[in-house]
Amino acid sequence: MGNQYNKHTIGDLFDLVIENESKSEKLYQQFAELFSSYPDITKFWKSMAADETTHISLINQILRSLGNDYLRKTADPEEWNRATKTRNFLNSLDIQLINNLNDAFELAHELEYSEINTSFVYMTTELEYTEEKRDSIMARLLGHQKKIMSMKEKFGNPENRKRIAVERKTEITQ
Repeated sequence: MGNQYNKHTIGDLFDLVIENESKSEKLYQQFAELFSSYPDITKFWKSMAADETTHISLINQILRSLGNDYLRKTADPEEWNRATKTRNFLNSLDIQLINNLNDAFELAHELEYSEINTSFVYMTTELEYTEEKRDSIMARLLGHQKKIMSMKEKFGNPENRKRIAVERKTEITQ
């Protein structure tokens, strides 16, 4: 019958994880805009956003492969809580608090090594897949995490990243 305290379905969980991936994609697009004066950095953030688009596509493929009966089952409460925690984190972000590349890196690092990827891993590994498919999905995820860590090599240590300020577009009032 499921947990009486958790009325969320597996389908609801998929929707929430997709929402979180979409918000991450949007965040990385915003980072690309904030650093538009730095082509390599802009390219980096656009690449991170593209990875999120790929994650959404993978999750949607999984979602389409599952039957309605399975999607109506009660979601694992721990997974629901993790995905909700990520949504709350994403909703609490204030892009105005990002002042430099290090701020963006720290936020992205926290996001990529947080609950969002735990939920993504659950969605892609706990369900019935072939080992080959699971390995392929995990390789993509690990590549995505390595990409954020590559920022250290590409753009220097925290002090160097702090020197790369965001570019805020201001409206000219007449």
